[in-house]
Amino acid sequence: MNPSYGSSLVKVSEAQFQKAVIELAHRFNWRVAHFKTAQTSKGAWVTPVAADGAGFPDLCLVRERIVFIELKAEKGTMSDNQLAWGDALRVAGVEYHCFKPRDWDEIERVLLTPRREHLRRITELGQEIENQRGAAA
Repeated sequence: MNPSYGSSLVKVSEAQFQKAVIELAHRFNWRVAHFKTAQTSKGAWVTPVAADGAGFPDLCLVRERIVFIELKAEKGTMSDNQLAWGDALRVAGVEYHCFKPRDWDEIERVLLTPRREHLRRITELGQEIENQRGAAA
């Protein structure tokens, strides 16, 4: 775990966690896209999206590869739309992760993984998906 965050990261809000992940990604030279929420006239907070955008991952990171990341507070759960996006991205061969604050070590590992190792892992995941499809048939 990053010593600047320590175990206190587990107790942060999702917004604080997101800020920490974006800062870490920038330190490792990733370009990061995040779409902010806006307050409606009725006071609800929503992320303005169109088409199938509901549930789109919180972060899109680009360096030598593209990584989509969904972030959840420690007790947060994924919505059906978020699960569907995660499945669709994985099936398409895109790197997708859902992280909670307790996953800080894994976040660091993912953001530091060189392209060569990433491509090896994507190949393994593709084989796992094909094996699962074959077993289901």
